[in-house]
Amino acid sequence: MKLKIKNNEKISIDKSIRDFIHVSEVSKIINFIIKKNILDTINVGSGKGRNLKTIINLIGKKLDKKPLIELSKNHSKIVADISLLKSYGYKFSKNEKNFNI
Repeated sequence: MKLKIKNNEKISIDKSIRDFIHVSEVSKIINFIIKKNILDTINVGSGKGRNLKTIINLIGKKLDKKPLIELSKNHSKIVADISLLKSYGYKFSKNEKNFNI
């Protein structure tokens, strides 16, 4: 995607919403689950959805380029339900709760 933005190539996406989380936060969650000896199946994510267009525009802003986006009408939403994780007492790091590019 980064290369397409740099080369002014069209990026075809739909109106999907996805849950993005920083890898260091995932690592902290895994350590938390191990230390607490949690045996339940737990969803890991930020619990917040972001649309793909927003993510591409953020990357374009970092590259100082305006992405060429072709948006289809299809859409889906995949966002983690982190209520069980929170019920065990997990607290997100302030700086990493939201996905940063």
